[in-house]
Amino acid sequence: PYLNTALFLKSADITLINLETPLIENCPLTQTSMVFCGDEKNIEGLIFAGVDVANLANNHSENYGKEGLEYTKSLLKNNDIEYSFEDNLAIKQVSNIKFGFLGFNALLPLDKNLIASQIQQAKKEVDVLVVSYHWGAEYQSLPAKETIDLAHISIDNGADLVVGNHPHWIQPPEIYKGKLIM
Repeated sequence: PYLNTALFLKSADITLINLETPLIENCPLTQTSMVFCGDEKNIEGLIFAGVDVANLANNHSENYGKEGLEYTKSLLKNNDIEYSFEDNLAIKQVSNIKFGFLGFNALLPLDKNLIASQIQQAKKEVDVLVVSYHWGAEYQSLPAKETIDLAHISIDNGADLVVGNHPHWIQPPEIYKGKLIM
């Protein structure tokens, strides 16, 4: 499944993905539920595609419990793929530029003051900070006001780029204070 996108993904200096399923041993086939997993062998595809950072902050990351999430984190780290999840700052360096990645699941209640603080702290450690959010209502063509507000808070506190996912539809980008929100 990686063949049609790997060449494009490998061409980037840094490739960030939203990994919306834990990678576990013996992932069972499912055809009826919204409980997802991927076989641990998918790590080979992520490596082949040149993935550098996987955001794990989403609504399916714990579909196989804390154990599934921890196994996924370990699998990624053991294969030199950084991950962003809650307060874990992933860092990748390209040339002399240090990039940082934070990820938050905004489908759960969030403490905006805590997020602002984490963003401020992370920005002190990197040159460019990318903040990913799993947010918004599915199948909506426009972001909700609370989504826009959270993106603005992120940039106001040091994010250089805000990347969101979850609606399953492309929503319009925004330039806020010279920074891109996707």
